[in-house]
Amino acid sequence: MNRKLLAGLSIFIILAALAWLYLRHRPTVVPFTGSQFERLGQFAGDEISKLLGNRGTVVIVQWDVTFAAISRYDTQIAQLKSQVASHGITVGAIETIKVKYQDTTLAARFAKVVSQYSTADAIILIGPAYGLTVADLAALPAPHPQLMSVLALQTGLKTMFDKHLITLAITDALLAENIKSSDHDFLVLTDKNASELPNRSDLISPP
Repeated sequence: MNRKLLAGLSIFIILAALAWLYLRHRPTVVPFTGSQFERLGQFAGDEISKLLGNRGTVVIVQWDVTFAAISRYDTQIAQLKSQVASHGITVGAIETIKVKYQDTTLAARFAKVVSQYSTADAIILIGPAYGLTVADLAALPAPHPQLMSVLALQTGLKTMFDKHLITLAITDALLAENIKSSDHDFLVLTDKNASELPNRSDLISPP
């Protein structure tokens, strides 16, 4: 066997071994299941449309964390888009921010999306917004579209509402026991009831 053939065979074996290791250890992304996820888009679409008075243009943003075996919200986004459209609202764009391990660019990339769609009536974050903080929202250039959270911002909510950084948040119905929810899965927070959130450390992040 000549040297070139041997070298080529060695490289092939190494690449094949690396590919096998990657496929063997690659995280498996499991789609979200359960009745709450099946109707999340429809529920959020109704609440968002109500707050916007059934008119305007929105932009939907999700974080892609599939590298960590966390599913995307594509199904819920499609349902949300269809539901707001049924109320007369236009989805101007759907943006996906892909997250990498120890990513420090997320706030800047979100700010870029906000600036890009500055004429929209609202920007809807759906699914966890990993790494996005109260300070990041406060630093967004003003004026900008109103921000809405659909299972995106779970901490710092009271501060965000107090500072008028978001106008709507749909979160888990059990987030705050003292706030009554008309839905068994979801709690809808606006300026009208967000002041009732308890002053607990896990619900408030300093700006």
